[in-house]
Amino acid sequence: MRVVVTGATGFVGSHLVDRLLADEAEVSILARASSSVGDLERRGVGVTRIEYSAIGPLRDAVAGADVVYHVASVIKALHGSDFRAGNIDVTRNLAFACATTHPRPAKLVVMSSQAAAGPSWPGRRRSEAHAPAPVSPYGASKLMAERAALAVENPVDTLIARPTTVYGPRDPALAIIFQVSRFGIAPALPLNPELSLIHVSDLVSGIIQAGRSATEHGRAYFLGHPESRRFDDLVASIARASGRQRMIRIALPAVAVVAAGLTAGLTQRVRRQARPFDLAKAMDVLRSSWVVDVSRARDELAFTAETPHDDGLRSTAAWYRDNASGRTRGDSPS
Repeated sequence: MRVVVTGATGFVGSHLVDRLLADEAEVSILARASSSVGDLERRGVGVTRIEYSAIGPLRDAVAGADVVYHVASVIKALHGSDFRAGNIDVTRNLAFACATTHPRPAKLVVMSSQAAAGPSWPGRRRSEAHAPAPVSPYGASKLMAERAALAVENPVDTLIARPTTVYGPRDPALAIIFQVSRFGIAPALPLNPELSLIHVSDLVSGIIQAGRSATEHGRAYFLGHPESRRFDDLVASIARASGRQRMIRIALPAVAVVAAGLTAGLTQRVRRQARPFDLAKAMDVLRSSWVVDVSRARDELAFTAETPHDDGLRSTAAWYRDNASGRTRGDSPS
């Protein structure tokens, strides 16, 4: 099987490439000129240096692929235009290249995000049948990227994957919680939000299964573990996984979370360097529920995330111990 992957140097993309190589797939990646891909080349991965605005080279890169996995994403930005360029425009151009090349790829899997659908409600899971209602610029850009992929004339068979919060080795999302847990600190959020999670190994299984499944064009799927966690429970599990039995609980009032988001946002604008935490992210974590119904993926993709959260958190904590620098990978349009 020949596959093409975008975002291969990011958190999820790097794990996806690892699995595809283990499965003996013929893997090619699309990478910007600035991306470091020497290790991937040494492992036999084909590398095409690309600018996503150049449709001709994009067509050549995806021609004849069995599956194109579009994992690249801009997850932090100084301006809304950065989300548009990195998420919407890139996805539109890639989908157009797939639709207009020859031979056309058999399938395009677009990795979106739970943020594209928006938060759920206390005691009620969000399903794919609910109208999307993103609450952040990032989430809005991911929803518009989904729609851009499906709006291409005569598109290839396209599937939308919406992962929940992803964690695992090389994890950028929960890194700060693992880091502070080593010092015996347990942050507590207002409303103690309920979260859907998925270990990166399970997510990769779901993405690959999505590429292999015969599904209705344009169908969207939440990829997450059936078991959700309250934030306090998640922090306690991370503490245990990190070898901490006793923690100092520090309650973070909403005003402090908002102030931290405002400060971070101002700092990144002064330094002109995007950071993963800003006011929009602060408002996200103050929501009471980010929980999804994963039954559609179970029923139509034959996919269920199986890694118990405690096991997954232990493996993630072990990775942090073995990689003391705490270096993580964020997904990027590389």
